[in-house]
Amino acid sequence: METLACNLSIGRARRETLNRRQYLVAPMTMIRQGVLRGSSGPLFYPIDEMRKSVGAWNRTPIIVNHPPDGMSAQRSRILKQWGIGFVMRSRIANLDLKADGWFDIERTQRVEPSLYDCLINGRPFELSTGLYTRNIPAEPGASYGGRLYNYIATNYRPDHLAVLPRMTGACSLRDGCGVLVNRADPKPKTPGDDMSREDHGRMARHHQALATKHALAYVGIEPDEDVESDDEDNEG
Repeated sequence: METLACNLSIGRARRETLNRRQYLVAPMTMIRQGVLRGSSGPLFYPIDEMRKSVGAWNRTPIIVNHPPDGMSAQRSRILKQWGIGFVMRSRIANLDLKADGWFDIERTQRVEPSLYDCLINGRPFELSTGLYTRNIPAEPGASYGGRLYNYIATNYRPDHLAVLPRMTGACSLRDGCGVLVNRADPKPKTPGDDMSREDHGRMARHHQALATKHALAYVGIEPDEDVESDDEDNEG
């Protein structure tokens, strides 16, 4: 089995039939508790907030790349042009948000053949979550895992999951996220294991604060040089 990075292993896609359509079903790790890029600066994504909205990811559309200008992927023209499947069996595993991606074989072959090849041949690829969040300002110097953050992302409302054939997600393959990636934890963790007492205190205070930002947060895009970032368009 090919190894992507420390503590990562490759999953395999299986074939399923639903409503007379053929699918490839692949394991996915969508978000991990940690600090990720956002349009307003680095955002901290706590596992407790992921847990509150875990069921809302089911039936969320999977599209190729994010829609332009912060547009919702729920629009019919976006789905017709770029939709290739949907999310199912979303769940929390340790500090990760995981799910199964149901990739419509015919649509995936037509819209982005390279992703179909990856699914068939067991090659992991990047993803990025599109969700509305309520971002609470963090205290100056707030950090998690050695990374500073400006806001705490709360109140997640999923819109879509983007798969990225030519870009890198903020929570990338090497970070333990992606399609066909299973992250193996040698020892189960409980939420907050990696947080200091000071971080716990910050979390308690900020979860009581008033929200000041609403944004369609693309968790995350790191565009190639020839791809324009639409992060700035997501500020709300």
